[in-house]
Amino acid sequence: MNNKFAERLSEFLREEKISQRQFANSIGVTAACVSYWRSGKKQPTAENLYLIAKTYNLSIDFLLGVRDY
Repeated sequence: MNNKFAERLSEFLREEKISQRQFANSIGVTAACVSYWRSGKKQPTAENLYLIAKTYNLSIDFLLGVRDY
């Protein structure tokens, strides 16, 4: 099974030219945490998904791969 969140997060950071550290600081987690998410080793909590969606105006459905917008 693909980890759509890892794919979408990596794609988003690359397209927006945001470093892992900048992204982590913006939502209050460590850069190591973001690295685990991007590698698919760990999944974000519901609270972290909410913070990502709110901070960057993204849909949680998009982040999880439920929808493509």
